[in-house]
Order: sequence, then structure tokens, then C-alpha cells
Amino acid sequence: MTVETRLAEWLARITPDPPRELTVEDVAPLVRRPRRRWQPLLAAACIVLVAAAALVIVTRPGSSSSNPADTSNGPTWRTTTPPSTPSSTSSAPRLRLAVRPWRATPIATVPFQEGQLVAHDGVLVGSTGNGIAAVDTRGHVLARIDDATMPGSRLVIAHGMLWAVEAGPSGVEARSYSLPHLVAHAAVRITRGSTEGGSLFAAESGQLIVAAGHTIALVDPVGARVVRRLQIGGGSLISAVLATDGHVYAVTEADGYGRLTVLSADSGAVLSSTELDWSSLVAQSPGGLWVYYGSGHIATVTLRRYDGSDGASATGGGGYDPSVSIDGNRALLGGPQRISCADATTGQVLASARVGGAANISGLVRAGGRTFALYQDEHLPASALVELHPPDACR
Repeated sequence: MTVETRLAEWLARITPDPPRELTVEDVAPLVRRPRRRWQPLLAAACIVLVAAAALVIVTRPGSSSSNPADTSNGPTWRTTTPPSTPSSTSSAPRLRLAVRPWRATPIATVPFQEGQLVAHDGVLVGSTGNGIAAVDTRGHVLARIDDATMPGSRLVIAHGMLWAVEAGPSGVEARSYSLPHLVAHAAVRITRGSTEGGSLFAAESGQLIVAAGHTIALVDPVGARVVRRLQIGGGSLISAVLATDGHVYAVTEADGYGRLTVLSADSGAVLSSTELDWSSLVAQSPGGLWVYYGSGHIATVTLRRYDGSDGASATGGGGYDPSVSIDGNRALLGGPQRISCADATTGQVLASARVGGAANISGLVRAGGRTFALYQDEHLPASALVELHPPDACR
């Protein structure tokens, strides 16, 4: 019988027993060949291997002699689960931008459509086309609501809450959600019965103004209640804003023609009504109304001052619409041709950069002293969240 065979039989006999301290004398009798200088080393190595094998068997998973919660009896077996992190569609190193105006830096792909972004306390919220989603400044999705009653809904942040308009068979409601997890908080009924669409804007007074059907509602976002309702005829309401001059500017459409009606916010009395050469309202600032023109494949957003003159503008094209957002006394303009910033009161352009390259940058918004936007081009499967670094004049 060979030394290896005898050693294997000996291991089979001792393995089921609890591990014990082995000595060179235990192994030496198994080797009958004349002693050579390496034999003591071989015997010592056998001791180490035998002890290790016995220890593994005793402490294997499921063994009654091993308690995973008790580390006093030697090593334990444990499965480690990585901490959960918000999901992100992609990481920055995988994104390649065709153009990089204002040193555009890719962050991550996000589930947003082009258009509006709003921000509060490091959270960015936008429309998904079939609801809304919230992400952090790294592009990680924090929460998402899929709701067909609010496609393309305009979003407003008021007193730390997100507000959106929902239109369904029972009517139009303005709803608030807490951030960052988009938990439903309050609902304010604007109209009853089936009504299409509905626009939502914030006023400098802190009130919200919601337009739907033939009703303009001034809403207190703190008390979640309608303060005043104004009725308007002559067509369906497209949008309405409460301007800094204290008047309500409402856009209606009838028989393919648009009309701008100015009403008293207190009494609802009509102060003026004129036919439009533009399509809708998209924002208001101290300098006037930001209006949307659409003609064929070209669309433009322009500041229409209260005196009737025009200020800064952004132009769309190639299937992309221009965008504008107001941040204090700055207007941030986006589109497929140029991005720019302007004085929100005078409409003077302060800085701009060319986009081009079949790309589009929209929804510019400032959050925590940083500027973010949505980026699209033909090479990306989804919108990308990017950080822009505009010149100091835009801040």
C-alpha cells in the first residue's frame, strides 16, 4: 500500500471528528521510506491541510455547530447585499455629446421629454410624456408617476411642493406632490365634467393660476383652495397668467383663431381683447409675456413687452420646440439653434452659444447654484441630463 493510499484512509477516519491538535508524530508513522531532509516539512504541511479541512467542514453553512450571528466560534458565512441606490438609465462616461455649448457636461440619460424642468433643493422634475418623474443632480431617478391624465403637464414649484394639472373625465384638478418622492398631497378641483388640457402658472404673488375650459382659477397653494374663479367666453382657454401689473392675460382659441383677453384679477371684468399673431403664453416675467409663435416647422419663443415691442427670443426647428424658464431676473432660453440668457425685465440678451449639430438643449434650470438642461441628438436613445457652465452674466 502506498503512502498516499494510507494517508487518504487516515483522513477519512479522522474527518468526521471535531478538529483536534495534530503533531508531527501523528503523520510520521505513515511514511515508511527512509527519512529525507524534506520529510519533516511535508509532515508539517499535512498537519496544516488536515486542520483546515476539518475546520471548513465543521463551520460550513447549515452546520448545527455554527451560528451565523455569533463570531466567537470562528469564521461565519454571510451574504452581503449592496445598499440600494436610485436607478439611473446610464452613466456619464457612456454618453457622447455631438456638441458642447457652454461646456455641456453629460450626467446621465433620464426619462424626460424635451421641454420644461423645474428644480427644488437638489431635485429636478420633468414630464415623461405620460406622467412625471423626479431625479437628483446625478440623474438617479428618485420617483416616477405614470398617469395618462397629465401628459405634458406644465409643472410649478410653490412653497416647496410640486404642482401639476391633471385632466380626466371628471374634470380638471391641480394636484400637489411632496418632494423628492412625489407623494400626493392635495387636490384642488378647477372644473367639473370632461375638459381638455389645462394650463398652470405661478404668479409673483405666490398664487397659482389655472386655466381650463372657460374657467380661470386663482389658487392659494398653502391652503390648497381656490381663492377666485373668473369666467371667460369666446372660445376655449389655452393658457392664462397673472402678470406683475395685476391683470390676468388669457389666451383663447375659437374657429382656429387666437385672442388675447386682459381681465381684472379682482372683478374679472374684461379690460381689452385683441386678435393674436402668436399661439400661446409660455411664461411671464417683470418685462412682459413670453409668447410662442408656431409656423410650419419653425417655432419661436419671444418676450412680448407690455408696450407691444419684442425682446429676446429662442427659435426651434427640426422637430424641437424652443423653451424658456425664468430664474429671478434672468431668462434662460433653449432650442436646437442657440442657448442664451437674457435680462428678464428688459429682454436684452446677455450671452449666447450656438447649438447646431442636429442637437437640442432645452429646459434650462438652475439648482443649487448650478445650471442643468435636457439634451437630445440623433445618436442618443433618450434625453440626457447635462450640466451647463454659462458665463457670469447669466448668473
